[in-house]
Amino acid sequence: MNEIRIKEYYNSPYLFLPDSIRWMIKQRNQIDTTDLDKLEGINCTIILSLTSIIESFNKELMNNWIIGYFKIYQQTDDIDFLLERLTDELKIEIESSEWNKQKRLFQKITNDELSNIIPNDLMNSMDNLFRFRNFLTHGNKLKLIETKWDGKTDLRLEPVKFNSMFNFLREKQLIKNLKETRENIFNDMFSNKTITFFIEIVNEYLKTAKNSFGLDEKLNKELYNLKI
Repeated sequence: MNEIRIKEYYNSPYLFLPDSIRWMIKQRNQIDTTDLDKLEGINCTIILSLTSIIESFNKELMNNWIIGYFKIYQQTDDIDFLLERLTDELKIEIESSEWNKQKRLFQKITNDELSNIIPNDLMNSMDNLFRFRNFLTHGNKLKLIETKWDGKTDLRLEPVKFNSMFNFLREKQLIKNLKETRENIFNDMFSNKTITFFIEIVNEYLKTAKNSFGLDEKLNKELYNLKI
């Protein structure tokens, strides 16, 4: 009878994305500043890449935390605490998870409050990054509606989540008020300044999450050194 041998090869494509983002920024900076469509297009692509890195990173982080937990407690009865949670369903949840589910899994796996893992202000910035991503991937229309009556002008954004994103950028002083930006709102929201802000937020998130989960360089060097 012939012996069957199985060997598994795998890679993590998200590890290539930081270099791709740096390359896109280099290319973007060579484009004429008046070519707003090209600039906005590149910046939208960078947002998609940033969120892809985060979701992939979170999956690897949780899996590595589990591996590390087993290594520490494999000789003790304390491992029963984790075994109760490490069901096949949980493993599948991690592999198929997206941002919002990953936040719930953080709490489920560590048995800790999310605010103790990632500070609220940082989490709010990350949530807004993913709102940007969702608008791009789901093909939502962003509307600026101008209404004039009795010599007055009213400006509003639709849908409501669009207005929430705008208010967040205003709070971070990344965009002018609606009366000043008006029809430039779309270019202004996806500006170079916005992208620089989110890159800094992503790097802060990566550092904080690694520390919160006690990621060891010896356990996963590539994950430990990941940054934009």
